[in-house]
Amino acid sequence: MRDRNGGLTDFVLDAPNNKEIHGALEPIITDQSILCTDSNQVYKSFAKDHGIKHYRNITSQGTRVIKRVYHIQNVNNYMSRLKTWMAKFHGVGTAYLHQYLGWMRALEHAPASGDFTLEMLFNAAFKHEYLAINNKKSTDNAGLEVPF
Repeated sequence: MRDRNGGLTDFVLDAPNNKEIHGALEPIITDQSILCTDSNQVYKSFAKDHGIKHYRNITSQGTRVIKRVYHIQNVNNYMSRLKTWMAKFHGVGTAYLHQYLGWMRALEHAPASGDFTLEMLFNAAFKHEYLAINNKKSTDNAGLEVPF
């Protein structure tokens, strides 16, 4: 998930079903959020259950941008970069996928100088629960890590 302010949240799900997606999105979506997704019905039910605006980009029907603003191209672009980057590993064990995603987050948020700190790399690779920086549901983050 990517927000308009550059915040990135990613998840490793067992299956893209209601329970998994609801569990992943609930900590980061607020009643002020606008959800832009592909045509998966799970997102439609999530938006309805949480009373938020939802725009579905159904590419098979030619819908790529709604109202000249709502699109999923940031996510598609991130997925393309992620797949290209991961191709060099010739396959990734699913047990370690969250660590590869963390590594990618570190690369995406690296300072222009490329000067990583050990703490930045560790947090990106091994912390599993993230909140988008500009999209918190509550002010109490106890126990939740914000990546950078």
